[in-house]
Parts: sequence; C-alpha cells; structure tokens
Amino acid sequence: MTADRIFGLPHIPEQPFNRLAKSQAGTPAADAPQWHDADGDQQIEPEELTAHAERFTETVDGTLRFNARFAQFYRGMVEAYRQELVGEELTLTYREKMTTDMDAWLRGLPKEVGITEAEIAQYKTGIKALLRAGPWMSQGYGEQIGYSDTLCGESARTTADADLLSRYGHPWCLSNTSSFCVALPSLPKRTQAGVVDPRISCADVGNNMLSLGNPFSADVVDANGWQRAVPYAEHFAHIQQPVAQQLREAARAFAQIPREAALVTYLTAAAEALESRKPFPYETSDEAWRQHGRSASILYVRVGADEVGGDTIGDHCERKARYSMSIGIKNFAAAKTSDTYKPHVQAWEKYTAELIGDPALYVEGTAAMSMPLFWDIIYSVGDAVGGPAGTVIGQTLPNWCGSDGLQEPCGRLTMIFKNKEESAYKPEMMARYLFPLLNPAHHADFLQKIGPDATILHELGHNLGPQLGKPKPGSSAEFGSGLRTKETSWAGTIEEFKGQNYGIDLPGWLVLRARERVAAGEMAPEKLAETEQ
Repeated sequence: MTADRIFGLPHIPEQPFNRLAKSQAGTPAADAPQWHDADGDQQIEPEELTAHAERFTETVDGTLRFNARFAQFYRGMVEAYRQELVGEELTLTYREKMTTDMDAWLRGLPKEVGITEAEIAQYKTGIKALLRAGPWMSQGYGEQIGYSDTLCGESARTTADADLLSRYGHPWCLSNTSSFCVALPSLPKRTQAGVVDPRISCADVGNNMLSLGNPFSADVVDANGWQRAVPYAEHFAHIQQPVAQQLREAARAFAQIPREAALVTYLTAAAEALESRKPFPYETSDEAWRQHGRSASILYVRVGADEVGGDTIGDHCERKARYSMSIGIKNFAAAKTSDTYKPHVQAWEKYTAELIGDPALYVEGTAAMSMPLFWDIIYSVGDAVGGPAGTVIGQTLPNWCGSDGLQEPCGRLTMIFKNKEESAYKPEMMARYLFPLLNPAHHADFLQKIGPDATILHELGHNLGPQLGKPKPGSSAEFGSGLRTKETSWAGTIEEFKGQNYGIDLPGWLVLRARERVAAGEMAPEKLAETEQ
C-alpha cells in the first residue's frame, strides 16, 4: 500500500465507505466493517476500523494489517462505488440521435441556390471524404487526453459504462472529478501523458507560446532528459497526415461546385496546416476559414485543434489545443430572418437612446449588424462532443491569430449551431432540467420551441446601446468598468442580460410600430397580421 492507494486502489471517503460496507454481497450488514477516519488523513488504516475489525485484520510481525478477506471485500466495494457514480453521471446528460438525410436536404434547397444533379453527386463525394477523416480525429483526441490504445482495449463492464464511453468518447466523468467516477474497472487516472509528460511541471510549460507553452505542440522528455516541444505535425503525424489526405480528397470533389470555391481554399489550407511544423500552423487556414464562413457556401467545416482543456482530463496544465471536427449545413431560415431585421437596426439604436433618455449617459451611435453565422451541425467528433455542461451550441474562433498567436484584431467569427440549440428546448429537456428550477405558475409561459428570432435578436442586441469596452460620453471610462472588482466581473453577465432583454423587447417594438403604420395608412392590415405572427 502507498499513502494514496490501498490494494492499488484509491481510498473511498468515510461516508460512502460505511454506507457501502453494509450492502456488500456475502457479508450481512450486521457483520460489515465500519471506519472512522480518526486522524483525518482520508486514508483507511487497520487501526481505524470501528466494527468487526477482528474479521478483517491480522497481526504480522507485531504490525496490524488488513487481511485477504478485507482486500476482497474492499475491491467489491470499490466496484460498487464506481458503478454508482457512473450511473449518477449519466443522469446529468440527455442523449439524442440527430439524423440528417443529406440527399433530401440538398434536393430541398431554396430555388435561388440553383443546385444541379451533378453538384449533388459532388457534395456527396466530398462529404464522404470528410466523414472518413472523423475517426482519425476522434482517435487523435483520445490520444491527447490519455485515452490510449491500452485503455481502449479494456472492455466496459456494464451497460452504463458503455453508455458513458459512447457519450463522452473517453471513460472519465466530467461533473464528478472523483477518482472512482470512471467507466473502466481499472480506474485509470484522469490526467495521462497524452500531450504533456507528467514529469514536466506547469511552471516549466509556462506562457512561452513558441516553446513548451505552444498550444500545438506535445511536451515530451527525451532520452537525455531534455524537455522538448514537439509540433503536433510530428508527434501526431499518424493522425494528421491521414486527415490531410481526406481533406484534399474532399476539396477535389467540392472544386467541381462553383459556390464552394472558398470551402475548397479552406480545406486545402487546413491540409497544409496539418502537415506544418510552424508554431502556429493554422494562421493561413484560419484566414481561409473566415472567408469561407462569409461566402456563398452551404456547408460548414471546421477541422483541427481549437480549444484547450478545462475539464480536468488529459493535459494537466490545460494549455494544449484539442482535436475536434464539425460538419454543418446552412440554416437558411435563420439567415432569412436575420435579413428581415436589418432595416430596423438603426431605428432600434435610436429607440435605445430614447429609453435611456440622458445624453450624459448615452448618445445614439451608428449601429452595425455584426451577426453570428447560423449552421445546423450534422457531424461532430473529438472535443466538439460535449458533456454535462451541454453540447457545443456555438463557438467563436480562432483562439490564436498570426504567426505568434497574439495578433489582434483577429477577425474572429461566431457560429450558432441552431439544430443543437433548438433541441435543448424540447419538452422532455425542459421537464427534466429547467422546470424544476422555475415557479410552476410560469411553466406555461416558457417557449419550448425556440425559433431563429430569439437567438438573432439576442445577438443583435449586443450591437445596440452601451457596449463593453466602448467609452462613455465625454469620458475615457468604458461601459461596464464599474461592474468589475478585484475578484470578479459582472460586466459579461450584464451584457448577456442586455442581449436577452432585447430579444424579449424588440418583437413587441415591431408590432407596435406596425400598428402605428396601419393606423396612419402606411401599411396594409394583412401585413400587420404577418408581423404579429
């Protein structure tokens, strides 16, 4: 036994130990051992058993030790505790299979897209090539977080274990960081040597993004004991090279479709990035990706390494970018709705200034309509899968810009994944997770099916009125500066609250203005009904 282990296993906390001990098969509750952590070190010791110690201990050479009976008993209790925690983890997520019939979607595109049969065939060929890259990206993500071939070969013991492995793509719980909350009986540790050797401290990793702190390198200790930052293109060449090959195959198919020219440029640049040993290999491909996002393309693709950790698995320093891959299709309804609101943006800015009512506090400005891009995700793997905090319903990327990762302004794009967002508002989801938090009297007021309007108006609201980082009238002070303390800041929360209030208020503004126009004879009555709807 070591200080942190007993029979090669972690120490169960006192309360669950005593509870589980009474329910172990083969041992009547009346004969179960009990434990009191007398010295508070959270380590189970023979002297601390307070019930039936004689049945589970023995004295060897004058030293009190646990006997073989206790070893077997403890292993059974550990397995019971492990299964209990895995079961609790599964209750925190709701899994839904989302299937997209691409042939039907392509054939049902708006007429103005003008898709042809030949293009439909090329779309299918290109998407199939992208899908072949998915398993490689999933494998790479597993290796990054330490879910190695050895662990992958270990079989799940229960259906709950298999379910968690399938949901997360790895065996570790994400809401419960206990050493026992693992979907494999061997209880592998949460942090593994996937991208940062455990012998390298986080202080050594540091913030030098051109050395060990680079997000696109694996930090290793070589045979001579030297710490080295190895580019992903070298360390994970067995992953990145096959992915690059599939991206080029996809690009060849999409090259036959004129509207996908920007996507072809991005896929080609992303393939080159995966083979590059530059510290920030995605500099060129990210620019191509930005151009693709604003183009006439009807497909969304993001492939590479984007987000760092934050979930206590894998890289113990949480500095390394993880593999993820997403494929999406354009949400035409959201794009159409966004265009509908454009003519009203400046009027809403004026309305905001009138509501504030004091030029010393806020003066009407020139409103811009900087909106996110709306996509429906049809495929995602790796770090894009999600966990108890939810699946990824939106992102702002890239996280690093320029040859040194620090270039600003960066020209980032924000994406909203509408089909995932809308799924979160289904009645079963509301009943399970949200309604228990709300006053029952208001359940009927909650919109269980959210349309594009809610998100669009929320995002549009961020472009109106006082905004974080912008100066106040006649002052060098910025809006939101008074909401920050040494410990925390409420500025971001208030900004989101502002956006949500616009999402609630602006539809009413539209209806009121429409009624005024009807009364003045400027709008046909039937248009009012359309606006109210």
